[in-house]
Amino acid sequence: MLAVLVALATRLTAAAADVRMEGSERVFPIARVVATELSDRYKIEVESSDSSAGIAALISGTVDIAMHNRSISSAELQVAENSGLEVRSYQIGWDAVAVSGHAENTLRHLSLEEF
Repeated sequence: MLAVLVALATRLTAAAADVRMEGSERVFPIARVVATELSDRYKIEVESSDSSAGIAALISGTVDIAMHNRSISSAELQVAENSGLEVRSYQIGWDAVAVSGHAENTLRHLSLEEF
């Protein structure tokens, strides 16, 4: 699964935080590390929700950066464009799924169909 971060540089707000981020809980741990690493220079607020909520918050102007783990839909891009916003997406990583089993488990093979 693709993990991406969307930034909208044209609408940075001056509020309690220098930068506000919201969105995917899969991207949240990475955003928290970034916020911590930059905390000596910026106050960054990070809120975990989901991709759609983050993108909606970006379009409505309540956050500066939306975190999402899916592509932005054409409908979301259209709403952003109609609001005069230029949205840019940046891939920051890949998500993966791993299956592990205990060494004493007698199951030695599992097909994709069985999984």
